Amino acid sequence: MSATMTSQKASVPMRLKLRREVARVSDGYYADAEKLAEWMAREGLKTDQVRSLENVAYSTDKVSDILDLVKRQIGRGQWPVNLGKAMLTALGKRQAEGELVAKAVDASDGDLPRRSHLLLCREYVKHLAAHFIYLHGQRGGEGKA
Repeated sequence: MSATMTSQKASVPMRLKLRREVARVSDGYYADAEKLAEWMAREGLKTDQVRSLENVAYSTDKVSDILDLVKRQIGRGQWPVNLGKAMLTALGKRQAEGELVAKAVDASDGDLPRRSHLLLCREYVKHLAAHFIYLHGQRGGEGKA
């Protein structure tokens, strides 16, 4: 068996453990993400703004890209400053949690804390977007969500 096949087989249990740990931590985000989504709805954010955040979160390999999008939205006046800062804080909290997840999964992988942070940010944004879109549907349209 080649070294590549051996490392792939060894990484499968690690990936499953990572997935379980991320899911476990993510379940704790639900209430906080709902509160932030409700604030976003009260401030009049549009569905496309939230979907843009979700798209960046799922298409990037860097947490900084997600943070930069929020900062650009604040700078352009498309997100209220306090709301944007709350989002940046919420995403920043995922870093310490990502480090804990990485330790629980495989402390020897030096890149795992960064990857875990990104996965947890994606989970947070996923909860946030789902609740925001739910509110949007409940309130009957763009601009009212």
